[in-house]
Amino acid sequence: MSQSSRSHIDITKGYQHNIEVHKVIIGKLERIKKSLAIARLITVLGGATFAWYFCPSAGFVFSGIILFSIIFIILVFADADKSTTISHRKRLIQINQHELDAMQQNLHSYEDGQIFADPSHAYSSDLDLFGKS
Repeated sequence: MSQSSRSHIDITKGYQHNIEVHKVIIGKLERIKKSLAIARLITVLGGATFAWYFCPSAGFVFSGIILFSIIFIILVFADADKSTTISHRKRLIQINQHELDAMQQNLHSYEDGQIFADPSHAYSSDLDLFGKS
């Protein structure tokens, strides 16, 4: 087996490994997001129960509402962080898949970039920067 074909196989396996790793991480992050959603629900229900139970005492109710609101906001920010991380990981999967497709010359599903071609430029058409392949 030649050095070129072996390195081609290694690179392909590397991209496939990256895709699998990102999919596993996305699965874990989505489970964490579900847990955060349940925690937010419990926080809201806990805050409402706390306020109802200590209703005659305005100081306890106000303190409880502040405490549960802070917990809820922290959980919302944690959920937003996980959502951002998931979207970044999905983008990394797309990038790795695009590289695999490019290595296999399977580019028919991608745009050819023709909208960026400048016909008035002196030599851009000679460079073949845009178009099929």
